[in-house]
Amino acid sequence: MNRPFKFRVPNYNDSDGSFSHFAYWGAIEYKGNPITDHSSFTSPGNNTKCTKGWHEQFTERLDDCGTEIYENDIVTASYRKGKGVITGLVEWDNDSTEFVVIEKSNWMPLGTLEAIAVTGNKYQSA
Repeated sequence: MNRPFKFRVPNYNDSDGSFSHFAYWGAIEYKGNPITDHSSFTSPGNNTKCTKGWHEQFTERLDDCGTEIYENDIVTASYRKGKGVITGLVEWDNDSTEFVVIEKSNWMPLGTLEAIAVTGNKYQSA
């Protein structure tokens, strides 16, 4: 498996608890070469009051603009050669062991989607 293991965790403002930004961490590449120093795979942890929530994994997919797609991103995408469109939340599905996009009671495997665009995430849209 050659995919990069990268994660992000949401950070919040101390003053009002609103979403502030993501902290990114994981096995990062530099100029196409993996960094083998294990210190590069250090989590920011959940030890501050402004960091809370789950660490979200990079799906290995990019949208059509080159934006990395992570768990809990909201995406809009077409499928079946443009015959259908889905807008929903990216989540990991344990049963199918893959990332999926969930829209109400409908879901589609992320890997089968076409013309995909990240439109937000569940923290900024909450």
